Amino acid sequence: VMQTLLLVDDPQHGKAIAHLLLYLDNNVEKFYRLVTHMLSKRDQWIMRLYQGEALDADVLKNSAKKIIAQHLSHLEQVAKLHLEQSFFDLMTSSADDAQAKVKKLPGHQLEDLAKWQAIESLCLNKKGLWRKKLDKNCGFPVELKLQKNALMEHLKILSTQDSLRELLHQTTQLPALDFSQIQADTLAVIAQVLKLCVAQLSLHFEQKQAHDFIEVALNANQALDDRSSVSDIALFLDYQLQHLLIDEFQDTSTSQFNSIEKLIKHWQPNDGKTLFLVGDPMQSIYRFRESQVGLFLQVKAKGIANIQPESLLLSTNFRSSKSIVQGNNRFFQDIFPTHEDIYQGAISYSPSQAASNEANHQAIILHPFADGQFAQEAQTVLEVVQSTLAKHPTSKIAVLVRSRAHLVEIAPLLKQHSIEFESLKITPLKDHLLTRDLFSLARALIHLGDKLAWLSILRSPLCGLTLDDLLVLSADDSQIIYQQLANKDTLAQLSQDGQNRAQHFYSCLREVLDNQGRFNFVELLTFAIDQLG
Repeated sequence: VMQTLLLVDDPQHGKAIAHLLLYLDNNVEKFYRLVTHMLSKRDQWIMRLYQGEALDADVLKNSAKKIIAQHLSHLEQVAKLHLEQSFFDLMTSSADDAQAKVKKLPGHQLEDLAKWQAIESLCLNKKGLWRKKLDKNCGFPVELKLQKNALMEHLKILSTQDSLRELLHQTTQLPALDFSQIQADTLAVIAQVLKLCVAQLSLHFEQKQAHDFIEVALNANQALDDRSSVSDIALFLDYQLQHLLIDEFQDTSTSQFNSIEKLIKHWQPNDGKTLFLVGDPMQSIYRFRESQVGLFLQVKAKGIANIQPESLLLSTNFRSSKSIVQGNNRFFQDIFPTHEDIYQGAISYSPSQAASNEANHQAIILHPFADGQFAQEAQTVLEVVQSTLAKHPTSKIAVLVRSRAHLVEIAPLLKQHSIEFESLKITPLKDHLLTRDLFSLARALIHLGDKLAWLSILRSPLCGLTLDDLLVLSADDSQIIYQQLANKDTLAQLSQDGQNRAQHFYSCLREVLDNQGRFNFVELLTFAIDQLG
């Protein structure tokens, strides 16, 4: 990104960069942040950007229409469950003209967008949260007190509906249908700058002999792509590849899907080749690492390339008892959407049946907690673990959590009660002693006069001086610690072991600091670690 910024005076590209900087109020930091974010997701837009019609006003307008229609359709389905006609009867009394025109639940047509936005302005504040009071600024002055109080009762009931709140708030963020010439010019400039940044990034990768996962995927996609015919690599793989099995297919990203599609685009039914796609859309990681569960539904409905796979639904659960399977069916059939939606990535629940007839009526026990009651939750986890260990002392217990942060309260409590457990990487890196020692070493190299950093690193396992030896070094303020390590009179005051350690430490760091001007700081710190290691 910085290399792109340096081209601001370039006769070919400088005008576009200057235009974009002006659009961002000459905020270089914002330019850097936005472009870096776009580069991290370049596999999602780079192919479309090089298509001639990608920035065509009509194409953009049609895309905007589709996005708006899809969102309003989803919003309508959710809102009809919570917004009664009495709510709209009260809205018609509003002093705000836009709100007063909403006489019933709006539909999902483009002309309904203004009505949904009027509902949003009434129900939500500027932060997108449910309003806790209504006043004249919301369309309800003092003389409409009765209607205002009645509407507040509706809002109190709605205050727990986060899904509806989010959908309403998103109506203010939907794309505009009309593009001015200024916006069209700015989009063209953004496209030009992004192309330039991609080129600069490719040059950087080539110079450093490095790459990221996206670059590998893009190169693979390009190798399989030949607009005029079939690429040589595609032909070679088509000959070599007879059977393709892809696991966890529900977590496939768009770029991965495109590569798969190109790889098998010349496969034909009954040619002896097999494609086996395995996945459970109910277990999708939902857009993490750009996975698109809608692609799973798309393949199921329309196939992939020239292939229409046969769909086989597996419903037998061999791992869990009958009670757990029945409990999951009962819970998740209400949690999952009732209808599948490719655009929204909505997956309906498919009930399972247990292979085992073993029943345990206490297989699922719920312990509800309010948001933020982490200490109470950890205490309950402890009690459940203690109770289970008392009944089954030789059994293993698994504690599943959303993330490592979820263990902040639980792990210390288990340790406090002498309950041993195995875990991976639950302690933040910054809390490891080695991390602190390396941080002290970095500070010591940056500033030779940082007394605390030098004493810390001398006490650490990288040197290992005793507290008595450190006291000798810290007592002399006439010299920095590094100079004292080279002073024979000072060293003579240390213990014999301390002298040996201090001399070794000094000789290692002297070689590092003597080469300070030859390396960047990362290389210098790495050299110091190698020397002391």
